[in-house]
Amino acid sequence: MKKLLKPIAVLAAAAMSISMLAGCGPKGEDEANDTSAITLTAYDSNVTTSFGNDDVSKEIIEKTGVTLDYNQASGDAKEKLNLMLASNSYPDMILISRSTGMIDKFISAKALIPLDDLIEKYGSNIKKQYGEYLNRAKSEDGHIYGLPNWYDIDKEPVLAFMIRKDYLAEVAPAEVVNGDRPITQSEFLEYLNAFKEKHTTIDGKKSVPMTMWSENWGSAIGAFKGMFGIKTYAETDGKLQLDFRDKNYKTMISYINTINRQGLLDVEWATNKEQLWKQKLTSGTVFATPEAYWNTAEATNILSESNPDAVYLPYKVVADGVDPSATTYSSRNPMGWDIVGICSSNKHPERTIKLIDFLASDEGQKLIMSGVEGVNYKVEDGKRVIPEDILNEMNEDFSAYSKKTGVRYWTICVKNGNAEDGQPYMLYNDYNDDETKKFALKTLSDTVWDCSPYEDLTPVGGSVEALNYKKLSDLSLEYCTKLINASDDNTFNSTWDEFMAAAEALDEAKVEDILTENYHKKLKLWGLE
Repeated sequence: MKKLLKPIAVLAAAAMSISMLAGCGPKGEDEANDTSAITLTAYDSNVTTSFGNDDVSKEIIEKTGVTLDYNQASGDAKEKLNLMLASNSYPDMILISRSTGMIDKFISAKALIPLDDLIEKYGSNIKKQYGEYLNRAKSEDGHIYGLPNWYDIDKEPVLAFMIRKDYLAEVAPAEVVNGDRPITQSEFLEYLNAFKEKHTTIDGKKSVPMTMWSENWGSAIGAFKGMFGIKTYAETDGKLQLDFRDKNYKTMISYINTINRQGLLDVEWATNKEQLWKQKLTSGTVFATPEAYWNTAEATNILSESNPDAVYLPYKVVADGVDPSATTYSSRNPMGWDIVGICSSNKHPERTIKLIDFLASDEGQKLIMSGVEGVNYKVEDGKRVIPEDILNEMNEDFSAYSKKTGVRYWTICVKNGNAEDGQPYMLYNDYNDDETKKFALKTLSDTVWDCSPYEDLTPVGGSVEALNYKKLSDLSLEYCTKLINASDDNTFNSTWDEFMAAAEALDEAKVEDILTENYHKKLKLWGLE
């Protein structure tokens, strides 16, 4: 139940609202507490249907009085956002992806209004739900221009060494196969060799102890970095360096080189595009691949049709000297995928923030992610339950169900994790955990780490340092390939020395100084220093 404001606070808030709204609506209207019908224009590149035609959006209108008009044609989101900026024509509310680089442009153009005062006055649920992440949402000027969407740490693992369960069972003890303990660095090498010896060929094809999807290099090398506890940047006493300066990086690359030199790595590892990589997995010849655990689902589905144990499961491999709980397989950004903002053209900011506050609340999140009680789920013995007929419809085609009902469709201010009742906001998550996901949660849950402090630290675009940062990234990929393919220790070490000299020649130290400076600016802005 919401707490009642003290009478003096009510009078003060009402007087302030009336003053602020003069000329913006009916005279004397207290928009913050108004629930009369109103329509706000909105933009979200993911929306392709009309608000108010499904159970969830109808309930939002019933609760808030607000209808959202997503009158938008399909097309490139970044192009549309640029057009808005060029024409100075904005919707009332907008979702902007964090990966497009558009948020700063909208702030610079004063297309987004600061939300601080509105949140303080009308955002009790926002403050409660977001907690520390409100501080992290601040721009460099100290104001909040957008609320993170899909925020808070998602505790689901990401990367792993995906290993065929049936093949692993032939060479490893049950406690390893069942995921009851991690695989050590030496054991993984041992299992790769044992598989190769046992299966020189499979169905007439040469066996592949380990392959990699090189086109998705971030995941492939990321699993090895996770094994060695390497993060986005190496950090020593508050000083950031590029990841290849991590104390374990050379050892990591040397380990992959050892796998290759022992004939355990796919000879086409450096050129595998997605389709070829998937073909190799589904051919039944591959023992292991480092990758995001969901990316092997297609191969698992095909292989398990004839053999239920022919599934790729996510295993944790731990490097020598690394604490298993300090492995870094699963970087997660609690600042989410995009931001929800109110545009400067909005004539009803109070009503808009109250709408957002409702959607951000525990009640609102259960509504948008699980649906309407009695329609999309029911409550039995205090627990939300999905009826069997609805669950069957979800399992058959969740995307179609979502679009028809609004469940997990109007995703605004989504919070990862559980509701106050202890169940997931998205109740369906309690029902659709397949074997692979359950196994990942068992073996890799403790590998999730917050990567947001390292986000957006790179030098300003167009600067010499920004150009050098890009060259250093390209250099790293180039030399990783050379190092992994090195024919002997001498070649490996001389190639490593070349790599380090080339990095220094690109003024690596200056780039790292900028990374470090930006890092500490961010920590101070967040109140962490």
